[in-house]
Amino acid sequence: MSEYILGISTSCGKGSVAISCDSRLLFESETYFNREFSSRLLPMIDHSINQAGLTKKEIKYIAVDIGPGSFTGIRIGVATALGLVRGLGLKVAGYTSLELILNSFEELKERVVPIIQAGKNEFYIMYKNEIKIMKEDSVITNLKEDRPLTGILWDDSVIKKRFQYIECYPEARICCLLCSRADKNGLKSFIKPLYLKKSYVD
Repeated sequence: MSEYILGISTSCGKGSVAISCDSRLLFESETYFNREFSSRLLPMIDHSINQAGLTKKEIKYIAVDIGPGSFTGIRIGVATALGLVRGLGLKVAGYTSLELILNSFEELKERVVPIIQAGKNEFYIMYKNEIKIMKEDSVITNLKEDRPLTGILWDDSVIKKRFQYIECYPEARICCLLCSRADKNGLKSFIKPLYLKKSYVD
């Protein structure tokens, strides 16, 4: 029996929605954030489901980006996912934004280091299989310059100039991919967002 998955990623300035079936991507849509994004996400989901030739009742699982990243983006994505989970009686899987970035580079994932700028001198980083907040000097001290960084850095970042860097946003299609590979028996009807920093409206 086919397992249709709805993926949602909204943690890092770009929102994306994807529909997959048995590891096969059926449809994907993405947009950059603006002030109307919170009211546009559900229509974007409805459009994606329709374009995949499905109805909401045919979706079996939801896979969502839980952060870290933009507090507002994470809140919108996770709240929307949980609303659909409750309304449709589904199970949900949560994946970190850094995990999604890492899995965008499957062939290189032993080498690349996922990173997201968290503030003027702070970075979310997946380092030694742990997600941490690091200051700029700690990133420079701890990381080897022959390991490319991938993720989202500001244009004026010293780190962006010092290391090899590949821009990469978390994507809903990777949420779908990871969920398709997961043990569905372990999925629940609730997930928690991963903010790392104190909540603030950005």
